[in-house]
Amino acid sequence: EDEAQQGAALHVLLITAEHSGWKLAKFVSTVLPGFSRNAAAASTKEGTIRVNGAIAGANKVIEVGDRVEVHVEPPAETKDGPTLSAAEIISLVGERARAKILGNFAKADEVYAELTKSRVRLDDRAKTWSAPDGLKGTQTELSASDIAALRAGNKGLAKKEVDKTDKPDAAAAEAERRRQKNFKKKQAKARKELTAGIEELTATDATTEVPIDTSSVNLAAAAQVVVGEKRKSIPE
Repeated sequence: EDEAQQGAALHVLLITAEHSGWKLAKFVSTVLPGFSRNAAAASTKEGTIRVNGAIAGANKVIEVGDRVEVHVEPPAETKDGPTLSAAEIISLVGERARAKILGNFAKADEVYAELTKSRVRLDDRAKTWSAPDGLKGTQTELSASDIAALRAGNKGLAKKEVDKTDKPDAAAAEAERRRQKNFKKKQAKARKELTAGIEELTATDATTEVPIDTSSVNLAAAAQVVVGEKRKSIPE
């Protein structure tokens, strides 16, 4: 009775070995122009897309000999989507392939949705694509060397991003290095001047003997001792 209410199917698709093992929603969105994967999934839930006359979920795995019956037209908003040129399709197909290789499946799904909206059908097993205006082509597969180069480039880009966020700015680091160097120079100069001053004080007062070991005492304190002793030797 439920099947009678559906009426005759608008499309009856017989599953061959080429699509065996696919999920139902993916199959419908691939072979029928105008159906996005989400639209196909919604139709399976409503029972307007069936397998062998029975309601099936969007993730049902179809097998050789199954009959997929479509009792509904594609949603109006996707039936007449925007068209893309052959160059644009090839570019998007390549972008999707690169995203999948790099494990960026969110980006790959985004590109797939854009292609589907423009009624471009992708066959990932046959590595082909086709559009309703007669355009068709193959999905170019990257060579092993191209894949290695793509992954290496992606790692290099990721490393640069880490360097920007995790390591101090090179200019700031160089400025700090110079500041430390100048500070040490000033310290060395101050010690040299202090030592010279102490030697001058001790040389001008031969009557006052104040032993000073400049290598092991605080030079500033030693200078104060010398000055104090010199003052004591001056008669009131």
